[in-house]
Amino acid sequence: RLSDLSYDSAAVVQRYIEKPLLIGGYKFDLRLYVCVPSYRPLTIYLYKEGLARFATEKFSLENLDDPFRHLTNFALNKLGPGYSQKKERVGA
Repeated sequence: RLSDLSYDSAAVVQRYIEKPLLIGGYKFDLRLYVCVPSYRPLTIYLYKEGLARFATEKFSLENLDDPFRHLTNFALNKLGPGYSQKKERVGA
């Protein structure tokens, strides 16, 4: 509850998406690069290359404290137990 929070430091509060779009059972995010040189007229350029990042464990709401199921951050996931394991399907 918001009333239980202390306000002595900065924090971000947001609703967690309980049914995210998954690929092969894994959470993912896309990093795309765009350039918007003009708003009038609206002109947008999308760079042809980007990144797709995946969580290293299959998504589940059973353990919300498991960052390897819920986060796609490479710096974090490379430290996880499932990082170097072959997966039956991720992004295939």
